[in-house]
Amino acid sequence: MTTREVINRPACFRIGLQSALAAGLFLGIPAGLLLWLILLQQTDLSAHVEPLVVVLQAHAWNRIIVLVICSLGWSYLLGRISGYRAWWKIGLATMIGIIAG
Repeated sequence: MTTREVINRPACFRIGLQSALAAGLFLGIPAGLLLWLILLQQTDLSAHVEPLVVVLQAHAWNRIIVLVICSLGWSYLLGRISGYRAWWKIGLATMIGIIAG
């Protein structure tokens, strides 16, 4: 094992951890948003949550738009973490994949 490999291991761990946190934040939120809003709707806060639940349940496109916006945030953070300056290319590819799928 060379000295360079030993030095890069903490950096690789940090990049992996930051990437996982970014994915969990920006891709996990749209995945569980409707579930948590429906659970909050059952509590006393239903007056504040009800309009948002209605909007998200109205059409499937609303949930897709939220996912696309969050994936743009994820690609921006992924570009910042990895040092890839053209983060918009990752975002564009992700958007096309979400809309096509």
